[in-house]
Amino acid sequence: MKAIFKNGRMVFDCNLNVDINPSSEQFLYLQVKNVLKQAILNGEFEKGGKLPSARDIGKGNTISLATAERAYRDLRREGIIVRRKGDGYFVSESLDSMRS
Repeated sequence: MKAIFKNGRMVFDCNLNVDINPSSEQFLYLQVKNVLKQAILNGEFEKGGKLPSARDIGKGNTISLATAERAYRDLRREGIIVRRKGDGYFVSESLDSMRS
């Protein structure tokens, strides 16, 4: 993923490919959550680093905004990411204990 600028704002070129299987018995939001969680735990996102918006994830992977937001909500509950109101989602600073 790389940061690019559009209209003076930094946005992320979200190349996070979420392999969605609509015929899977697993809910879509859980599929998205698991891909994001694995990417974070594998170090693809830096500790404290900004994550792409739920909207960007939805657009880049043709899933609904609600699906991406639910995946982020679950990751917040697990303490993997944090939300800063007005700034977006970030990888938790206390993530080291979860990484293997």
